[in-house]
Amino acid sequence: MRAPPRLFAAAVVALALTTPALTTPARADLTAPEVWRGWQSSGQQISAQGETLTNGTLTLVNVTLAIPLNTAILTATIPRIDLSEQGDGTVAITLSPESDLRLRVQGASGETLNTGFGVALPGLRLIASGDAARQNYAIDAPQITATLTETRLDGEPVDLQFTATLRDLMGQSNLTTGPQSGFASTLTANILELNAKGRDLGTPGERFALTSTYGNIAADLSGGTDQVSTLSHGGAMTSLSVDRPGYVPFGWTSSTTAGRLSTTLRAGMINQTGRISGMDFTLTGGALPLESFQARVENVDWSLRLPTLPRDTPDDIALRLDVGGMTLDQTLWAKFDPTGALPQEPASLHLDVTGKGRLSPDPLSPTGTGPGVLHTLTLNALRLTMAGVALTGQGAFQFDTSAPGTSPAPDGTLDLTLDGSGALLAKLVQLGLLPADQVMGAQMILGLFTTPTGDDRVGTTLTFTPDGKISANGQRVQ
Repeated sequence: MRAPPRLFAAAVVALALTTPALTTPARADLTAPEVWRGWQSSGQQISAQGETLTNGTLTLVNVTLAIPLNTAILTATIPRIDLSEQGDGTVAITLSPESDLRLRVQGASGETLNTGFGVALPGLRLIASGDAARQNYAIDAPQITATLTETRLDGEPVDLQFTATLRDLMGQSNLTTGPQSGFASTLTANILELNAKGRDLGTPGERFALTSTYGNIAADLSGGTDQVSTLSHGGAMTSLSVDRPGYVPFGWTSSTTAGRLSTTLRAGMINQTGRISGMDFTLTGGALPLESFQARVENVDWSLRLPTLPRDTPDDIALRLDVGGMTLDQTLWAKFDPTGALPQEPASLHLDVTGKGRLSPDPLSPTGTGPGVLHTLTLNALRLTMAGVALTGQGAFQFDTSAPGTSPAPDGTLDLTLDGSGALLAKLVQLGLLPADQVMGAQMILGLFTTPTGDDRVGTTLTFTPDGKISANGQRVQ
């Protein structure tokens, strides 16, 4: 069964999922029943409790769309949809101003997560054209708002509030039915606003509040056998606060100049690449020794490959991460290094990991292994540079997965090299930031687990065994 038409109908009918789009030449004779039959024949579970055709308007009552998603099911319910023939070969689609979405996740061990959303669509304009086999949709939505109405974990209510508001959504959509069914789309929106607050289930008494705003949003989506999407924005702002009794409240604020995310779903796998540009962020409170911490990151690039379906055999997995141009705010530098003794070149991080893994069939189970199981993991490259110090590494590990329901310890080695640490420690002593005797003690301890490999350069090999033991250059550390 093809998944893309299933997503398309969710978009067109509920407009709570992504809406597909591309223009194609239209034939001016589309009828209201053809629109409805097109939705029904696109490979999904869609039905209406009542259908009435009067003077070219097909009225559908209590329309339900069910979308299976692996171990979950998403259900959209729209009280009424009017499909009105316009006399020029197009059909105007009017949805109830408010609809309902429900998501149910069922774990193999019986755990359940149930969520409900109310979707408001004031002022929505949706026009269908084309013919029965190729339907095109022009979309104009001044505002779409999804509000979380209920969250229950194993029947118990969860203290969580969430709203998502999309403003000035415009685009065109194309749905092709039949043996070569698929979709393509291009959408734009002015602003996306996300707001969430609630209680952390893992920490008693801890509460959080999150607000994010994205501007100048663009989306391109297409699919047949595969599903491909590219999302981008022209700037974002995020604010997060965490309050825990007995602790100093923690805060995070950030802004970015642009972002991009490309995703491909194919044969039970997800391949994704992304970039965030021009991020400025500030941390306050929590366990920080300073009143605030400000920094900038010029770019963050990543790519990943993961399975989306549980299988008996492991799949290829991969993660590549590059963080470039990370700098501290100059006022922060001036507080502990007024003379400029420390190198202030931008910090960077490069990480390249590949391996084999399986997705867990029951990620909600408290006795399971979590979202997945690793079989092998290879650190192809690690390089972290900051303040004149460089840390590099390579390694490879295997995991014994023969015992079900357990998280096996890694079996393998990790080779690390540290370059420039001696010079950095000497400058920290010179600035009075570290006592000389503590630095000397740290260097002596470091010497027990490393081997000099050059001028101000040391290396070590960390060995991990299946029984959980860890050694560094032959010295037991765990």
